[in-house]
Amino acid sequence: MNKPEYSDFHKFIASLGTILIATSILLPWLFLRESFETQLDVSSITQLPDVAQQLIEYRLHTALWVYQNLIVISLFLFFVGVMVLGSGLYPWLKKQKVLDRNIKLDTEKKEVELQDMTKEQLAEKAIRETIEDREDPRNIEATVSKQVDAVQKYFQAETIVFNKLSDCYGTHRVLRNKKIGSSEVDILVRLSSKERIVFEVKRTEHRTNVRRLIERSDVFLNRAMQAYDVEATGRRIYGIGIILVSKPLTNNAYKEYAIRRVMVFTESEFLNLDCGKLRDLINEHIQNN
Repeated sequence: MNKPEYSDFHKFIASLGTILIATSILLPWLFLRESFETQLDVSSITQLPDVAQQLIEYRLHTALWVYQNLIVISLFLFFVGVMVLGSGLYPWLKKQKVLDRNIKLDTEKKEVELQDMTKEQLAEKAIRETIEDREDPRNIEATVSKQVDAVQKYFQAETIVFNKLSDCYGTHRVLRNKKIGSSEVDILVRLSSKERIVFEVKRTEHRTNVRRLIERSDVFLNRAMQAYDVEATGRRIYGIGIILVSKPLTNNAYKEYAIRRVMVFTESEFLNLDCGKLRDLINEHIQNN
């Protein structure tokens, strides 16, 4: 690095520190190889004009002082360079880690064909699931306002789960509304470089629909996990279903409906879960898969 890097402030500070360290190492070599007119004899100097003699005398005095303090000067430049390099390198590395994570995410998206769902696909998926959520769709005359309200509640439930997972696992680890092959995934969480969790989110206001939603979630999760295995070999994928209900289920009802990879909460129960408890529940379901 023979000149400062101006494209980024932290890179500039780090490059400046590197230059100072390099200067502290090269300075003794550069100084000692310079003669500073010491090869001139007295007779040659006395023949020069007074101004030239004064310049030579000044240069020799300066060179003598530098020579006497050369080690101190080099050490000073070295330690200042180390401090400057450290002050620029640490925030640069933090920023670089974020950039590296983004690159890994982009690479993963390409590897497993993760695609953003279009608005049409999101609307179709929302309407399909809200219609399936009715107790008996054949006997219900839905109005436009009811459809809009149902769709809004559907996206609200998905947003609640997404925000909670982002808080608990970190926003850089949580992806929303992606496609894995032909499967439309509500949420994908990166646990580590080798482990992923697919989340299927559903919401219902009808207690009688819980069993059907759990069964559908279980079928979907199996399909999504298989698709991920095909697209991204060498990684472990888990499936978790989260169903938000309007009213609490009785213990007997929950035991009757529960499948080990699906969790049922009321909206308030889920919002009030602390991150430690939620991660414990998710880990417990993963171990039971």
